[in-house]
Amino acid sequence: MEEWRERLDRIEALMEENAKKMELQREESAKELAELKNDIKVMAKEVRRLNATVCGIEKSNGLVAEESFYNSLNEKKIFGGVHFDNIERNMYGDGFGDDNSEGEYDIVMLNGNSICIIEAKYKARVEDVFKLVRKQVKKFKKLFPQYSNYKYYLGIGGMSFTSGVERRAKELGVGILKLKGDIVEIHDENLKVY
Repeated sequence: MEEWRERLDRIEALMEENAKKMELQREESAKELAELKNDIKVMAKEVRRLNATVCGIEKSNGLVAEESFYNSLNEKKIFGGVHFDNIERNMYGDGFGDDNSEGEYDIVMLNGNSICIIEAKYKARVEDVFKLVRKQVKKFKKLFPQYSNYKYYLGIGGMSFTSGVERRAKELGVGILKLKGDIVEIHDENLKVY
């Protein structure tokens, strides 16, 4: 019987020892988890800061592109072989109709019967071309009804272009403005009137 008692005592001692080890491991895991949560908070804050910085750089680069396109177009005020009398930057329309729509247009050139809308981007994407063709002309006519019967010419400018943008713009009759060093290269042949 004494032998069983010794075995039982050893088992109890082992169980107690294991319970202590498990408690230490639990405490250590809880401490590591708390440190990990803190590290994640710090990293999340840093990611937000970096994201804001990158967005700021992208916006600044977009403004540089817009400035370059504006200055180049302002020299001659010609796009697609059409001469324009006036050029506007950041033309803003505020609709007070049923839909309360509003819109800002990067560069707009005007003459007595034609309008040219240029959308300037840091990185031009195919969806930017579709938005320009499908939405922005309609919205412009709503916001500026005095120009609804004008001929509309469109252009997309960018410091860079994702795959397929130039091809799609050409297919849709949208002009292309590209920065090449300090020079703005304009491809405005075969424009479509919208």
